[in-house]
Amino acid sequence: MNANTTGVADNVTETVTEAAKTVGRAVSTVIGVVPDEHTAEETVLEWQHFLEIVSGLFVLASLVISGYGIYKHLVSYVHPERQRRVVRILGLVPIYSLDSWFSLVFVEAALYLDTLRDVYEAYVLYQFFLLCVSYLGGEAQAKLVLSRKADMAHSWPMNYCFSPIQTSSPYFFLNMKRGILQFVVLKPLGAIFAVVAEATGVYCNGEWKFNCAYLYHTILINVSVSIALYCLILFYKATKEELTPWKPLWKFLCIKAVIFFSFWQGVCFSFMIGVGLIRNVGYYSTEYLSYGLQDFLICIEMLFIAVAHLFVFNPEEYIDTSSGRPRSKEYAVRDVFAIGDVVQDTRETFNIMRPAYTALETTDLPDAAVIRTMRGNSNDNSEFYQLNSTDKSGTSTFDNIGTNAAEELESWGDNRPSSRSRSYGGLGMSG
Repeated sequence: MNANTTGVADNVTETVTEAAKTVGRAVSTVIGVVPDEHTAEETVLEWQHFLEIVSGLFVLASLVISGYGIYKHLVSYVHPERQRRVVRILGLVPIYSLDSWFSLVFVEAALYLDTLRDVYEAYVLYQFFLLCVSYLGGEAQAKLVLSRKADMAHSWPMNYCFSPIQTSSPYFFLNMKRGILQFVVLKPLGAIFAVVAEATGVYCNGEWKFNCAYLYHTILINVSVSIALYCLILFYKATKEELTPWKPLWKFLCIKAVIFFSFWQGVCFSFMIGVGLIRNVGYYSTEYLSYGLQDFLICIEMLFIAVAHLFVFNPEEYIDTSSGRPRSKEYAVRDVFAIGDVVQDTRETFNIMRPAYTALETTDLPDAAVIRTMRGNSNDNSEFYQLNSTDKSGTSTFDNIGTNAAEELESWGDNRPSSRSRSYGGLGMSG
């Protein structure tokens, strides 16, 4: 018994020692010091295999945890307008984990594989914005909430550069939406630009030179994501009181952390290449090494993000017996993967000549005004929300009255909303 125990202990010690030697050789290789008994290429190969195994275990754990959270939402799909956004956000972990692991295994194709990851990152940021809007009761209700807000100062340090924002203006909601959507458009275009530049040999990953496309691509994406995040912060700041019950700050921090890890880690590795901390090792280029290290770190970090998602996107928040029975899993899956709502929303938001969004002021509404909210491919087009006419405090509420459109319009009679038409630049209002 003792002999067996001793043998197991020896095997464990030998395995740990060998793993430590591998890590030591890998670190030595990256900083340019290669042990005599190993060639540079052999050390890098050992290092890559070791990282593939470790990151693979983290990815597997991430998939299990994230898959559980997604499944819980699909089987309790009570609020499609909200949970569709949540499931799409939760899909960030599986996509990032698998993409990063495959990029680590096939480093030569990392730039091309990471294109999918980059596109989905922008998509998730916009889904979070729509989730916040749905917490407010939809776009119509969000505009009504904002229309009663006082002017708001910019966040530091922008408050020293710009005058306070008129959040009650219909411009505010539209501009916040456009500011976030531009990232959804520019991110995939930037990824395509990087792929083309790499294929033509002018991308030069990690090289901050004027004749390298990497410099301009990094600046473009950095400016774009900064605008999108700032618009999201301004929208949250303006509606913080109404969104507080849903604890959106923690949800936002989880998404922002992923964006930070994926983008700024790449910039840091590029800086390390630029100052010579990461060097070519044999026929392995600095680009190869930086892609591998970044993908490995993302695989590790996604496990922690998956755990955080279980708490901040808790399915229990959406289980409400008063809302009826959950939709079928088949319906939920189709609803989550249908992106027609995003395509239509993007087209309408940037359609300056024929805007599809309407700004309603409370002075234009009758006492029992009914607003129909249409959300792309949503199957909830028959839902109506009635403005509580007794609430004059500025915190309007909507009660679902679930009636037919024709019946509601007929019931208005002479109390229909005014047909006055106003123009707010890119956002029109007509009755």
